[in-house]
Amino acid sequence: MSVILARLHERQAPGAQMVHIFAAEQDSPDGMRKAYCGFTAHYSWLKSVSGLAGMPCELCLLDAPLKVAETSAEVIELPTEIDMAGPLFAIGLRGERVWHEVPSDPIVGDYESRSVVLTVCGCMGWLMPGDPYLDWSRCRECDETR
Repeated sequence: MSVILARLHERQAPGAQMVHIFAAEQDSPDGMRKAYCGFTAHYSWLKSVSGLAGMPCELCLLDAPLKVAETSAEVIELPTEIDMAGPLFAIGLRGERVWHEVPSDPIVGDYESRSVVLTVCGCMGWLMPGDPYLDWSRCRECDETR
């Protein structure tokens, strides 16, 4: 499903930078568009953005349908116990085929009875023991942060 990220034009609401998520397939005869959160506006009042340029609408983020990227991994067996002394890496909670770096002093928590960690780039990921998967991409943000 395709979506459009948009916010109100500056002339319509000075200072309002909330980015809403709209289904791209909307075809309303009166030109009104409805975001996943319920916010409605005429298309001429909206400015499309290429990313979350401003504050994202949390309700839109919660209600928008989630489609995992086509590059997502098959089901991965997540370990229940992690040896923190060995090498560590993290994978995204959604199963993207991208690995993240784990900081030297990681912040670790439990989620769904598995270990999660705050990665170098600031993402939350499943904590994994050992070396990263060779056929997976390294997170660009982790690389830039180092």
